[in-house]
Amino acid sequence: MPTPTDLVTDLPADFEVFGQAVDSTLADLKGGTSGQVLSKNSNTDMDFVWTTPNPGDITGVTATSPLTGGGTSGDVTVGIQDGTTAQKGAVQLTDSTSSTSTTTAATPNSVKSSYDLAVSAYAPAFTNNFYAGKNKIINGDFKIWQRGTSFSFSSTDAYTADRFMVSAGSGGTVAVTQQTFTPGAAPVAGYEGSTYLQAAYSVSGTGCYIYQKIEDVRTFAAQTVVVSFWARVTSGTKSGCYVDIVQNFGSGGSGTVVSSSTDANVTFTTTWTRFTQIVPVASISGKTIGTSSFIYPRIQYGTSGTSTFQFWGVQVEAGSVATPFQTATGTIQGELAACQRYYFRLGAGCAGIAAGVQFGHYLRATATSTTNLFGELSYPVTMRRTPTAIDFSNVGWIVSWGAGVNVISAITIYDGGNVVGSNPQSAVLQMTTTGAASGTSYPVIANNSTASFIGLSAEL
Repeated sequence: MPTPTDLVTDLPADFEVFGQAVDSTLADLKGGTSGQVLSKNSNTDMDFVWTTPNPGDITGVTATSPLTGGGTSGDVTVGIQDGTTAQKGAVQLTDSTSSTSTTTAATPNSVKSSYDLAVSAYAPAFTNNFYAGKNKIINGDFKIWQRGTSFSFSSTDAYTADRFMVSAGSGGTVAVTQQTFTPGAAPVAGYEGSTYLQAAYSVSGTGCYIYQKIEDVRTFAAQTVVVSFWARVTSGTKSGCYVDIVQNFGSGGSGTVVSSSTDANVTFTTTWTRFTQIVPVASISGKTIGTSSFIYPRIQYGTSGTSTFQFWGVQVEAGSVATPFQTATGTIQGELAACQRYYFRLGAGCAGIAAGVQFGHYLRATATSTTNLFGELSYPVTMRRTPTAIDFSNVGWIVSWGAGVNVISAITIYDGGNVVGSNPQSAVLQMTTTGAASGTSYPVIANNSTASFIGLSAEL
């Protein structure tokens, strides 16, 4: 282009030079084919090239549910549909714990509020003393004593309160008795216990325990268990007491396994105190389970010299925190029925004969000879298995016919094979007497003796 100082100009020639320069500079903007786009080729000014769009380049927007809108030209708008129970989409958050909306979603705050409400409403089920099932110990409050209320034995283990065995230890002598709480003096406020177990040692021994056999070795296998109980000692103090759980795999099964508490040993005092012990129970993997397997948690309290121990509220449950005490079934009748699954005693009650009227419990027996009688006794509940042992009082049981009575001197459980015999629902009893007439049916009654009893055992 001519400059302002040029005196002579050749405008056509100058414009030709200018046009060629512009054409050369904008050459990259010319040409191209349909569908191509202009792309910067370098950092140099006016350096462009025509290119075919890459697959990743956006040439259109397609929206699918829950998105809306889209398009291939012009302004493209994309939205999101409302969410409902019938379609996906956007929902509004809410803190409400009472809304019935089907188009809003709960926030963590509303979920937490609902959780707190549920816990506050459901918590009593876990703290109520009568919530059944968690405690695997039957008769943990020592209310049921079918075998009697006073026992004395040496260097052995014996059943005392229902389901509980007490060990006298090696060389020890123990007297076990049922004791009664003074009203208002039970160890748990709000759960007024009535009786407890007392074990008085008059001779020192070793290996003294109180324990209960729990049916089936699978119970608590490979779980953490918490054993809790109230106890006190009325003469001196006793330290070094601990808890363990023994797994017995039954007849024909693997050998026993002992799992000990991981807690420090406890010390009894003269005050009722609740003690807890955590026991990780061993797995039964690789073991053989035989007949009548069981586990038994045992409280080892030993003794040195003359000591008297008292126990109440024994509880064994899964977990590592002791919850409030409750019986296994939650009812008095339920606990009795649970006890009678293992041992049932028929007592005399208000037994006697007066003016030809029979009082108290009785059963019918038929004589097969002058000395043998057979009678069937039905149990109040189905027992664990056919009873294998019987105990009875030699005083009071008689057979009566007319004006005469004869004492029963022996009672055994009769096993008649496949035709007739005892089973978990009833026992056939064979009784020995004198003077009976074969083929005659007689009532078997307690002769004015409340001490008369017949006991049948299906204990583990």
